[in-house]
Amino acid sequence: MTPFVREKVKTMAKLKLDPVKYNWFDISESILNDRKVNNDLLKVYRPPFSECMVIWKGPSDVGSDTEIVMRVSGNNPEEGITIFLLVGPTGKVPKRLPEVFYCVKNSKVMYKSFDEGVETEKIDWILGFVCFWYDSLSRRVEAYIPSLADTPTNRRRAAKGKAPVYEWRTVTIGPVKPKLGSKGGTHASPRLHDRRGHLRKLASGKTVWIRNCKVGHPNKGVIFHDYKISGE
Repeated sequence: MTPFVREKVKTMAKLKLDPVKYNWFDISESILNDRKVNNDLLKVYRPPFSECMVIWKGPSDVGSDTEIVMRVSGNNPEEGITIFLLVGPTGKVPKRLPEVFYCVKNSKVMYKSFDEGVETEKIDWILGFVCFWYDSLSRRVEAYIPSLADTPTNRRRAAKGKAPVYEWRTVTIGPVKPKLGSKGGTHASPRLHDRRGHLRKLASGKTVWIRNCKVGHPNKGVIFHDYKISGE
């Protein structure tokens, strides 16, 4: 997992929250220079999983490094998506932003805050960050970066030639690079893992949403993914 994901996973564990409940996305390498609400993205795109944790760290408008942690619940805009953000300078207690709910009805984006008296500009900032994440996800998956937990159980299984019971992989999402020829290997895995929801363009030219699903066999082990959004 990325160092930033590892840091936040440890924080959640200390708070006795289950980090494996979420699919993690580190978008720190994406430049946060456009946070405008894009209704087209909100209508067409959707979270790739029902429970996502999106994190970003970088320079802010005031000069100091800022961290953003966003929890996204739900993956069907017609039923509604709930957004919860924590924002604050690195190393300090973050500030809770208003919880926001949005849905798409009859091709129209509707939203509200669960908090009273929230300014429209603040809701727009929150939804703008969601759009920023969606735009990052529109890039193709370029590579897997495997990271294996060095545990006694896994060492014993490795000595017997068995697959590890637990593995966490970081999936890098970034601009597609020219293919340099096959390097061998495959993305296929018999172990149980989540396949993220994504947009697919059909031969007819129509774009459709492919829902997330589980792939593989739990008796072969389980792979958990976090996602790193690459700017290069």
